[in-house]
Amino acid sequence: MRKIIFAYPERTYEFQTIYTYNEQSIEVSSLPAIITQYIDNYYPDASISEALVITSREPNYLITLNTYEELVFNKTGSYLGNVIVFQNEHHFPGVNHVNEDAGGHSGQGHHGNGISINSLSTDILNYISTNYSGYSALHAEMDTMCQFGNITEVMIGISGSNPVKLVFDTTNIFVLKAERITVSNIPQAVIDAITNIYTAYNIKPIAEKFTLADSSIGYNIYINQLLIRKQITIKSDATIVCEK
Repeated sequence: MRKIIFAYPERTYEFQTIYTYNEQSIEVSSLPAIITQYIDNYYPDASISEALVITSREPNYLITLNTYEELVFNKTGSYLGNVIVFQNEHHFPGVNHVNEDAGGHSGQGHHGNGISINSLSTDILNYISTNYSGYSALHAEMDTMCQFGNITEVMIGISGSNPVKLVFDTTNIFVLKAERITVSNIPQAVIDAITNIYTAYNIKPIAEKFTLADSSIGYNIYINQLLIRKQITIKSDATIVCEK
């Protein structure tokens, strides 16, 4: 039996199915433009790691992001949900796609700058278990942030909820928690600071809100002008920290 939960920002739909299906990996470049544009707008902090076509019944497209979130789209490219999968005897809280084949991947795998969850330090794992009871680490990767330099990002998840990104510095100390929010929930002064400087750019509808270890708030705002894309890091007082 396969239990699938579609997690939306304000509600969760759950149903159980018993069925078989075929999965075929496809090139990201062959995805309908409506799908790639949706991901660019609503998951601007992520990129596509894998694309599958479900050939036996809808949903037709299963997209795995580098955050190990899974997005499901129907055959016309309409978004159905951010999927959480529980399969057979294996319980994978969060949104990682589970493929039991040797060539597949699970929460222990990695893409790009990804690192094995098994390689995470005891300090990081203890922080997660202490502060996020019931959550599991889904994906981890090395990255850089303009205000902190080299960092480790860990995506954690629990069934029925959207995933949370945690960031740690090179000494494995917690730096911040990040989560996606709609731009409409960001203070107008922050938006005005972006539009006043980047006048020729459009603001993506989804941004990241981050809460630092000292409880201060900041945002990553994603903007674009045709093929030019930027990430603007800005404080809650509308002070721009950097761009990427």
